[in-house]
Amino acid sequence: FKLINDLKGIQWSDKALVLISKMIKNINENYIAGRILEDSFGLIIPENLEKEEVHSICKNILNEIKLILENEESSYLFGASIGVAYYDKDEVYHADIVKRSEIALRIAKKEGKSNIVFYQEQFLKDQANEILIMSAIKPSLANNDFYLEYQPVINIKNKTSVAVETLIRWNHPEL
Repeated sequence: FKLINDLKGIQWSDKALVLISKMIKNINENYIAGRILEDSFGLIIPENLEKEEVHSICKNILNEIKLILENEESSYLFGASIGVAYYDKDEVYHADIVKRSEIALRIAKKEGKSNIVFYQEQFLKDQANEILIMSAIKPSLANNDFYLEYQPVINIKNKTSVAVETLIRWNHPEL
């Protein structure tokens, strides 16, 4: 919403957030809704719903948000995404539930506007792997673990080399 604040002013974004908040709050009186961060809302559905039912609720929320934003000019700039995480009623650490939904939300945002992503354990493994790789780059640069390979691009008709492609390779001792 920082971009919205810069482009449209704080009053516009506050108005949009209030409208979205009211809409989310009115979805179902049994659901618990609240604002988590500046532009993030949480919705706790205490019922044990199937994935398709939750997806349908999320799709309706995205459609309602779209309607709210379409009432304003420049609505094409804005969108919403949803990250979903299930929780076990015996789960003690509520922060873990929020963390899982934030990971799913980050992936949904990465995939583009109006996406719904359900958390999977693989996301956490992927994130840990990404951190491992990112932290290994700088030492590998210092150790000259990167090298170039040249690959010819061949014209199949006359079997001549028409270009050369340069590929960077990473010879990491463990990865």
